[in-house]
Amino acid sequence: MKDAWHAFLAALPVTRPYLLLLAVIAGFMVAERLLPAERNQPIRNRILTGEFTLLYLLVTPLVIVLPVYLAAKITSATGGSLLTINLDQVRTGSPPLDGVLHYILLPVLPFVVFDFFYYWHHRLQHTLPALWEQHKLHHMDESLYCLSSGRHHWLEEAIRGFTITIPMTFLIALGAVQGAMIVFVIGQWAIFIHANVRLPLGPFTPVLTGPQLHRIHHSREIRHADKNFAAFLPLWDILFGTYCRPLPGEWPATGLTNRERVSDFWAGVALPFHAWVPAMLAHSRRAGSALLRSRRD
Repeated sequence: MKDAWHAFLAALPVTRPYLLLLAVIAGFMVAERLLPAERNQPIRNRILTGEFTLLYLLVTPLVIVLPVYLAAKITSATGGSLLTINLDQVRTGSPPLDGVLHYILLPVLPFVVFDFFYYWHHRLQHTLPALWEQHKLHHMDESLYCLSSGRHHWLEEAIRGFTITIPMTFLIALGAVQGAMIVFVIGQWAIFIHANVRLPLGPFTPVLTGPQLHRIHHSREIRHADKNFAAFLPLWDILFGTYCRPLPGEWPATGLTNRERVSDFWAGVALPFHAWVPAMLAHSRRAGSALLRSRRD
């Protein structure tokens, strides 16, 4: 019994991030009840989103093994990243400058770099048909709420590894503390921007992505299609022509314009393969036919 108690105490530091995550989710669920952007969301929609989120959280550690391994190999082969950020080692000899670097510039820089790569990753998901077939599960959500941040297909993080993690390793290397911090903040921020909370950011709307701006991205209205891709900084949308500022009081209905959606868990798990497999078979048939023609000629 004593050994079990010591094992429990030893495991507490590991469980703290998960407990904090649950506390954050619980807090947003309370806020969604008090100040909802959309009232009376169907409970079945919310449960289905929760199921997809749970699978996403369980499978992500497995599907990112290969991208993380390749990123480490690339870093080793290229001699490391162009820029290394380790706040514990920042020393310029000037306390005021150290303070600016340590508490303002360097902590923010990784988020700026991440958001740049995330913007283009996200935009490609809406542009390339193969990636859209994997991403559209996220956009089929007609009851957007805080758990929608994890309503991704289980292959999502594996793909992000190649479009975000590996490119970032060429530019920036983070210390263990900074790496853990950015992962934690990204997770909490994703919950925030998907929350079903009527919380406009007013004059800060073009500065930081919030629930209202991101809801435009999830809108089923045609005029909102392919807008507001950035996770943190609308700056990227403004620079690259995809920014759409919401009108005062605008909280549109969400989902796909054609109202396509999945009604059960397993249909979502297999969703992209229904498009990928026929496309690969058709490509194989065309390639085989071309090969036979070339041999006859």
